[in-house]
Amino acid sequence: MEMKKHIYNRLFPILLLFLVACAPMSKETYMANYKEFVEEVKKESSEYNDDDWAKADEKYLKYSEEWYTKFESELTMKDELKIASWGVQYNAKKGTKAMKDVFSFMFDDEDGLLTFLHDEYSDDVNSMANDLKEKLAYYKENQMEEDLNELKAAIKTASDSIPELVKLLK
Repeated sequence: MEMKKHIYNRLFPILLLFLVACAPMSKETYMANYKEFVEEVKKESSEYNDDDWAKADEKYLKYSEEWYTKFESELTMKDELKIASWGVQYNAKKGTKAMKDVFSFMFDDEDGLLTFLHDEYSDDVNSMANDLKEKLAYYKENQMEEDLNELKAAIKTASDSIPELVKLLK
């Protein structure tokens, strides 16, 4: 029992010092560290895995809640705007990662949306594509030339009326 007390008496001050050392001691330190944290996330986030994001989220909560509350009464309106901006920047990076995960699942994953759509609707899509090809072939053979001639005539009529429009505008 004496050994446990001895270890506790030696480790407690070190642990307390560590906890105090991690927390910003002034508003200026808080602001500088928060900005540095967000800049690091912006720079490194493309390399983050789920564990990295979990650690970043913990740190973000410290800055945006716990330490913010500690210095809230000292913050100017400009400080508040900076802090809000850093929160938006952090969450934008986090949101970008989440969107990439969603798109990756939807389009790259074997259980994703494209695989599902292909499996469920490929016969329908192929049938529609074949139907469209048949209709285009019929149109090309039976009506396309007539429509093109009508279009040419409409373009000629419009271009012939341009000089008259120019005279009217003058």
